[in-house]
Amino acid sequence: MVAAYLDKTERPQITLTEIDREFYKGFLAWMRGDYRVKRGANEYALTATTLYNKQRQLNQVLNAAVRQGLLEANPYAQLHASEKYPKPKTARDYLTVNELKLMAQAPTKSRHTKEAFMFRCFTGLRLSDVMALKWGDIVVNSDGVQEIRLKKQKKTAKPVVVPLNVLALKWLPQRSDAPAGALVYDLPERTTCRVCVKAMARRVGITKNVCFHTSRHTCATLNATAGTDLYTISGLLGHTSIRTTAIYADLPLSTLSTAVNRLSDILE
Repeated sequence: MVAAYLDKTERPQITLTEIDREFYKGFLAWMRGDYRVKRGANEYALTATTLYNKQRQLNQVLNAAVRQGLLEANPYAQLHASEKYPKPKTARDYLTVNELKLMAQAPTKSRHTKEAFMFRCFTGLRLSDVMALKWGDIVVNSDGVQEIRLKKQKKTAKPVVVPLNVLALKWLPQRSDAPAGALVYDLPERTTCRVCVKAMARRVGITKNVCFHTSRHTCATLNATAGTDLYTISGLLGHTSIRTTAIYADLPLSTLSTAVNRLSDILE
């Protein structure tokens, strides 16, 4: 894209030392004002997210040049806040109780994808952890409560314990004689899962941008609606900020079990 800007400004070549504040400011203004994405016969301006990402990519290149001694400083630091593209706020769609009930009834040809999505709505597990979930990861604790015990989450490499309430257990497949090392859910690759979930939502009239990660936001929102405190929710979701991790380490299992069972009260 920088090459397109240089061509537009009739500067086909430029050295790193010539990339100054005015160059950077002009490039950002050009992306928003003049640059268009062509899709077929139509042209579209860049979205706020794309503008921010392009700005970030240029910063990565310039910062690398600074580290290698090829550029004295990144001129981005000289720009006023009003001249920079801010990070867009990401909308975190979640399903309401009624929408969750609709998804439970949604027809699909991928039974395991639907079961895994609904299971995540009541456990908050990341997709990577659900895809790797084995029957041996589900155990019964000393209080007779079934729970998921992951020694290492895929994303964070941190352990997590998630008690399973009756709603989560409803969406577990039948184990039959599957060994402890067998996968709980026979899921297709991520793109197929995403397409399947979106199709399910569309079939039952849900217009939100539903994706597999929506189930994780739904779990957090349902728990908050049920009165679960935010620290407990963070523990259930396996968040890894220092503050959240410290709180999670001190949470007794009984608190977590109470938190997930509260969901039954609002979904009956």
